[in-house]
This record gives sequence, structure tokens and C-alpha cells, in this order.
Amino acid sequence: MLSADFASRGFFRVKFKDMKGKNAVVIEKNEVEARKLHAILSRTLHAELFQQVNGKLEKLA
Repeated sequence: MLSADFASRGFFRVKFKDMKGKNAVVIEKNEVEARKLHAILSRTLHAELFQQVNGKLEKLA
């Protein structure tokens, strides 16, 4: 469970399908690192980048 302070600052989720076809999620609090990871994963796998702020997910890429 995340503390209210961490959730209010927002964080980034990279959702993708792994090599076996299962859904996977990586949570990153640094936007630059999340975008780098998204770029790498989207080359070979289907990946989406989301930002979560105050409990709401917003799709970035």
C-alpha cells in the first residue's frame, strides 16, 4: 500500500506484455527513467506509459 504522500506526488507506470504474453507493470517515480523504459520496451513489445496522480491514470504514450 502506498502512503498518501507518495501517491499525491504522482508516479509513472509502464504497462506491457512480457515475452510470454502476460501483462506486466513497472512503476517508476522518475519521468525520464519511465520514458526511457517505455522507449526500450515499445521497440519489441507492446508498451504503454501512464502517469498516476491522486489515484487517476492518464495515458502519456
